[in-house]
Amino acid sequence: MPQDLPAATGPIGLDHSGHFVADADAARAELEALGFTVTPFSAQVQPDPVSGAPALTGTGNICVMLPEGYLEFLVHTADTPLGLEFLAALDRRAGLNLAAFAVPDAAAHHAHLDALGAPMRPLVHFKREVATQSGHETAAFTVARLAAGTMPEGRVQVLTHHNAPTLWQPRWTRHANGAASLEAILVSAPDPEETAARFVRCLGRAAEPFGAGLRIALDRGAL
Repeated sequence: MPQDLPAATGPIGLDHSGHFVADADAARAELEALGFTVTPFSAQVQPDPVSGAPALTGTGNICVMLPEGYLEFLVHTADTPLGLEFLAALDRRAGLNLAAFAVPDAAAHHAHLDALGAPMRPLVHFKREVATQSGHETAAFTVARLAAGTMPEGRVQVLTHHNAPTLWQPRWTRHANGAASLEAILVSAPDPEETAARFVRCLGRAAEPFGAGLRIALDRGAL
């Protein structure tokens, strides 16, 4: 497959998959029935642009944390622009709607994609309170996101974790079903070469033939 491969900004790995659901409690019950340990619900916030105080982003989540990677299940929390966008996406298709990739410096990756001409949303800084065995801590992320509609498959984002141990607590990474790693996300596409070319541009990694389709190997995980 001919590829115009952009220079990478550093290591990049599969971080998590995002599943849009209408009811966090129902999702929790289904996941626990499948043998997963599920984290408590957490509402996502970001600084208010005027006051700087924490403000709801419009979504919150429960997660299945694996020793490597995790599964995120998102629900609506407020009618913000992001919250309304979430509801529209949920109305179109519940389930897997988000692929997130981890990098050491999301701001640098954002600037890199912007320089390549990729349509980008502004860089954002998300936070959410996470229960720990000694109380609560704040999980913080810097997230670079492609503009809505750029990837018809769903929301594609690149992020940097600023307090990863807060999320990857040992009590949440042990599962009765033995699940240990998010190895890959499978994209079903009518035109695999066109689809792969867009992800190659975003991720800075080559696509190689793989069965009837293509595979993009990352520093951890694959697409």
